[in-house]
Amino acid sequence: MKDMKWIKQGKFAHRGLHDEKLPENSLGAFKNAISHNYDIELDIRMTQDNQIVVVHDSNLKRLCNKNVIIEKTKYSEIKKLTLLETDEKIPLLTDVLDILPRSTNLLIELKSSKKYKVMINKLIDIMGSYSNKYAIHSFDPRILIRFKKVNPLIIRGQISKKYSCIKLVYGPLLTHLAFNIFSRPDFINYNIKNLPKKQLDRLKNKGILILSYTARTEHEYSFVKDRYDNAVFEKIRP
Repeated sequence: MKDMKWIKQGKFAHRGLHDEKLPENSLGAFKNAISHNYDIELDIRMTQDNQIVVVHDSNLKRLCNKNVIIEKTKYSEIKKLTLLETDEKIPLLTDVLDILPRSTNLLIELKSSKKYKVMINKLIDIMGSYSNKYAIHSFDPRILIRFKKVNPLIIRGQISKKYSCIKLVYGPLLTHLAFNIFSRPDFINYNIKNLPKKQLDRLKNKGILILSYTARTEHEYSFVKDRYDNAVFEKIRP
């Protein structure tokens, strides 16, 4: 039986506790979250040379004003860039882990990748050297299915939302969590813009942990906490 109380009870700062001066997914944002005793939700991707970096976007145009694709660039080049006109840089996952106290728990979002199997293996190896509690979650059901195969003891969650831009049947299948029959997630993390959702109500009644992203007001945060289990937040201090 997996212990998931910490996921329900934790306060997870979305991409760290970021603001105008501390960019998302930066060491500064993570240190800020730690100073407020928050847990952390973050995103990871893999570079061309198989380094795991903490960053949301696949292309660094928004974050660094550079047309740089993470998967096609070595970390030696990525680490030269700065985030949103600050001195903060894109950290390695190990850089983040090195500053975390043991009491800080993590929700790690794996972004979809052609090299997702390599990324999973490397993530498992890295996390084996740290004692922080962590769970993984992803929009990509293949990633959950892979974790279920290689290490089913790791807590895994399916992130989803109402898809409207994917053609044919794939969008509705993702919207309605159809791939859960294969991935068997331990929790669901659903877009707050698409709540409430009757399917999630039924899953919660069956004992499935239901999270939501991203609560940006106290009202949104309270709504999710009251109706479901927990919400990843930003711009507020719950």
